[in-house]
Amino acid sequence: MRNLALIDKKSASCSFLKNCCAATVERNCMYFANQNELCKLDVDQKNPEENVEILGPLDVGTVLDLKYLPEEDVLAIIAKMGSVSVYNLNSSEFDVVGEVSDGISACCWSPDMETLVIISETGNVLMMSRTWDVLQEVPLFQQDFGEAKFVSVGWGSKETQFHGSEGKDARSKKKIESTLADWDDKETRVVWRADGLFFAINAVEPSLGHRLIRVFNREGFLHSTSEPVNQLEQSLSWRSSGASGLITSSISLIQQGKQQMAFFEKNGLRHGEFDISMGHQILESYWNGDSTILAVLIRSDLENYGLQLWTMANYHWYMKHFYPFEKEIKPLWITWDVIETNRLHLITSNGTYLMMDYQSVVTSSKGLTSSDPACIAVVDNCKLKITFLRETIVPPPMCGWEIEFSTSIHSLDLMSNDSTRLCVLTQNGLLHFFRLTSCEEGEKSCHPDIKIVCKEGGRFQPIWDYTASLDLPEYPELYHLRFLNPSTIVASSMNKLVALDLNDSAVTMKDSITVDSRIGGLESLREQGDTVLIHLIDGKILELHTNDMKLSDSIVFPEFCYRVESINGHTIGLATSGRLYVDGKEILSAISSFVIHSDFLVVTSLQKHRLLCLPLAHLSNSNLAITERAIERGAKLVHAVAMDTTVVLQMPRGNLEAIHPRALSLNIMKSLIDGKSFADAFVLMKKQRINLNLLYDHNPSAFLEHCSQFVEQVSCVDVANLNLFLGELQNEDFTRTMYQNHYEEKFVSTDEEKVDKICVKLRQVMCESNSLKYLLPVVTSYIKQGRVDAALKRVQILAEESLKDQALKYMAVLVDGDQLYKEALATYDLQLTLMVAHRSQKDPKEYLAFLNELKAMADENERRFTIDNSLKRYDSAVRHLCHCRPFRTEQVTSYMKLHRVFVSVIDELCTVSPVSEVKEALQAAACLQAEILISRDNHEEAGYLYQRVGLFNLAVDVFKQCGMWENCLSIASFVQMSDEELKSLVTILVTRLRSYKKHKDAAHLAEYNLKDYQLAGQCFVDGLFFSEAWALAHRNNLSNWAETTLKTELNEAFQMMEAKLEQVGNECNKYTQRLSIVRQDLLYKRDHPPAETDHGDLYSETGSSIFTHTTGTSASGRTFRSSKNRRKQERKKLRLKEGSPFEDMAIINELHVLFSSMASVLQDVGRLLRGDLLISKDWSRAKCFQSKAESLVKKLEDKKKEIWNFSLVHKNQENDKNFGPSATTEMIISQINREKEEFFTTRYLELDIKIRSPPESSDVSWKLDSLK
Repeated sequence: MRNLALIDKKSASCSFLKNCCAATVERNCMYFANQNELCKLDVDQKNPEENVEILGPLDVGTVLDLKYLPEEDVLAIIAKMGSVSVYNLNSSEFDVVGEVSDGISACCWSPDMETLVIISETGNVLMMSRTWDVLQEVPLFQQDFGEAKFVSVGWGSKETQFHGSEGKDARSKKKIESTLADWDDKETRVVWRADGLFFAINAVEPSLGHRLIRVFNREGFLHSTSEPVNQLEQSLSWRSSGASGLITSSISLIQQGKQQMAFFEKNGLRHGEFDISMGHQILESYWNGDSTILAVLIRSDLENYGLQLWTMANYHWYMKHFYPFEKEIKPLWITWDVIETNRLHLITSNGTYLMMDYQSVVTSSKGLTSSDPACIAVVDNCKLKITFLRETIVPPPMCGWEIEFSTSIHSLDLMSNDSTRLCVLTQNGLLHFFRLTSCEEGEKSCHPDIKIVCKEGGRFQPIWDYTASLDLPEYPELYHLRFLNPSTIVASSMNKLVALDLNDSAVTMKDSITVDSRIGGLESLREQGDTVLIHLIDGKILELHTNDMKLSDSIVFPEFCYRVESINGHTIGLATSGRLYVDGKEILSAISSFVIHSDFLVVTSLQKHRLLCLPLAHLSNSNLAITERAIERGAKLVHAVAMDTTVVLQMPRGNLEAIHPRALSLNIMKSLIDGKSFADAFVLMKKQRINLNLLYDHNPSAFLEHCSQFVEQVSCVDVANLNLFLGELQNEDFTRTMYQNHYEEKFVSTDEEKVDKICVKLRQVMCESNSLKYLLPVVTSYIKQGRVDAALKRVQILAEESLKDQALKYMAVLVDGDQLYKEALATYDLQLTLMVAHRSQKDPKEYLAFLNELKAMADENERRFTIDNSLKRYDSAVRHLCHCRPFRTEQVTSYMKLHRVFVSVIDELCTVSPVSEVKEALQAAACLQAEILISRDNHEEAGYLYQRVGLFNLAVDVFKQCGMWENCLSIASFVQMSDEELKSLVTILVTRLRSYKKHKDAAHLAEYNLKDYQLAGQCFVDGLFFSEAWALAHRNNLSNWAETTLKTELNEAFQMMEAKLEQVGNECNKYTQRLSIVRQDLLYKRDHPPAETDHGDLYSETGSSIFTHTTGTSASGRTFRSSKNRRKQERKKLRLKEGSPFEDMAIINELHVLFSSMASVLQDVGRLLRGDLLISKDWSRAKCFQSKAESLVKKLEDKKKEIWNFSLVHKNQENDKNFGPSATTEMIISQINREKEEFFTTRYLELDIKIRSPPESSDVSWKLDSLK
């Protein structure tokens, strides 16, 4: 699913290269030999002709091989005449180290540069070491097969095998007539295997007149000889990948009208082939370093040469690129780079050196919406294979659609902002444009040179739009083709960028720009259809706006990135080193591929072979949330279908695999739920095995609001889906547990009633819609709530026996048989109980006798009492017992005492008439229950209970004890009390209310019930209600009391409150000063820890827990220490003891109590101020007093910042200590303060959460504006 893209191209022209025989490249320096000289050329120089350095003359004739030996710093020169010499780069001297008198026909160095193989013209194989010692000399043309000769064990011979359609004639061995191809140059070729253990020689057999391939081992002994192959050609190379690699050559099949690239194993046997179209002469073949690209040099006729690049995937060979040479230009030297495996070096007969870098890339659509067809375009010679991954995933070499052109494809691109537009440039210079549409919309007309064939296609198909000619003589070679918009195409050539206009099916050059460095890639922006990013070889990114052709700098990558994408304002780049950059900053390493999904950046990592998903919205964050999953070793990304969960990977052997990463699935699920597409979300979650609780947990309020839509959509697929959803419900927020990594920013309070809330809401919707259709989901909702009885009651009311039987069978699966039987029995429906019992595992002896006994009972209440009593449902049992007739007083009384069900008896007997019949039992139950309430100090409810059953005297006594005077007096009216008794009751109530500090209520009783106005006034004074006391005095003609006693009490209250305010201020000062000292001491101890820690204070604080007296088992002791003593130690922590290790926490606690009490103090102050304004004519004292109170409040507010000066909010710890040379005084002080704050923040986490923050400020309603 990948194409070969020409990433970089570099050229250097020099007349010295026109007769080049051999060359070698070391970094940017090239050494080459022509017929007369040995030269050196720096290919990066601007003027190669002027910068050629002639190292020395050569008089050895044609040079077959030239290699640089780095350890000796010499050039090894092998000449066809037989001379073996070296040129020392330091001394600039030639030295002849060997001579082959018969001449040399071929030679090759081993990959480790330790052994040189030379084939003489007379047919000898000569092996020499790096020190030019002869290691071995053997004849090339040997009659023996070699060491790997096949051994026959006497069975399975050709004569005894079945030959199928070939018939019996195939039993006899046929002699294969082998000949040479007409264009064969009859030269010998030799090649080493990548590990250096074997080398192969392709030579013409003198005695037979055809070619054979012989394999020798490193010691020079013949290993094997290839089987005779007719028309075996001259090319030879050795593929390095696989167990031992395959020897590669070519075969001419003229009669069949084709040629083949054939593969041989090292034992000489054929091992596969692939076809090459006839009409070409295959001259040479070259494997790159990792054997992923096979370069095949062809000749169409005597004057036209070309270079084909082939790759293999899923056992199919694709011709990915064709590089034609100009007419009459012949390639003199071709080789792959040793380090950069995808870099090709060439020298042509016109004196040009070419360096071309290729990279494997995926040509796919870039849309991020659901309308994007996820198109993948794969080049195969003159065919373009198109597959739409959104509708189907077709494994290569198959495809959805195939477009066949008259010539091979040069380059192609899909429009970035409209993935339904495709542009293809063919080698004949034609630009073909296509639209990718649905089959219904497509037009059937097509260009005569284009053939569109449907293979495995579906809804989408390519439709030819128009064809235009690209005629730019000044730019004969364009690559990096980018289809920006319907009217603009950009491409590059070396360091030039060309913008082309498309208008009325014609292509014209809009403008061209020359940049400082060679262009390594172009990338169009998704967001802007007229903007392109230019990636230079030096890593710099430029931005070009094609509307005005303005060029601007963007960012700089630390190294060249062969793959660049732009999304959401971020520029993402992947280098050949495996480093992934975002906006020039490295975020990941060991990355082999990446694709952009609608919301994620998906990458494959070579570390542990993982697929990583990075959210696009947080790419700039340093703490990037990454989700991962395991993938197969060597897998690479092909495409991530936009707005879908599918991610397609290609395995190393070429087949495709579609996976659904959890991050993408959850993201799509969220969007579906937000869009109220509950059915699609449910199907997705069910298919991807996502917990169905997320349907609610994702957005609880929205789910409850749209429950009707949820039920309707999910049940349309299958009503049983509702059972599945209800069955998975748990009282757990899965966004904070199982899927918390995908909901980091979400905070939802814990909902302990989640299951009940959902079941009730869904049941309500289903019952309103169609209760019979949703019968089983309704039953499931009841059972999920634990309300099996309600589910049975729902089944009980069904009219059709078939539905009832279906529901009971379903319930028998969900609920335990014994529990279901008991719940059925609790419905009091004996027939239903019998049906349930039949479907359980119970023995009929266990229930038949009991059911028959119940059936024989005449009184329904007695039957229900018996059932409830057997089920230990005592409350319900006693209720039914109360309705049995005749009424059984003794049985009811004894039963309620035995099972303590007094409340149920009271509730039930209060509804029975006549009351006189049950009065004795009712009052007995009330008295027993009231005693329990009084023992719990709940006099109020006991009084209500007495009043309910008519025990008014007891009710008055109970209300009197708790000070509820309104209830007491109202119930007293039902009791015949004398005036003296009533007055005595009121007097007791006043005293009780004053002790409870309910001064207003006491004053009310004293004034209106006792008519004791001075007592009422005193009650007001006790509560500081001076304004109410003043009103009472004037209302009841107590002016003398108001002028004397009331004013005196007011003066004393002012003195008392002034003393209280002063006390609050003093305590605040004392505690804050001590807190400051304790905190300084703690910081000093932190910075100066003692050599030996003194635990004396700690032991004094925890001594009671250390020396606890324990008796009994050790388990009980641990329980005692973990409960009672834990609370005791918490109280000791807040004990104000000077020198205590927790003294600062105790002080903060005291200050919190002090500040909290100010609210009530200020309310008292407000009442005093209002009383003084009413009673006194001189307001100066009130103004002064209010001023003092305001000063104290302001002082306390200021102290809050000093006391609670620590933050309990977690802060980002990105900034480490910065005390270096660049640190300023402010930075150092800020760092020290931050460290102090962090220290106390950690320490005060032990405090109660209410004490960690200051109390809220009191309201200002106590103040009076008139006193300001």
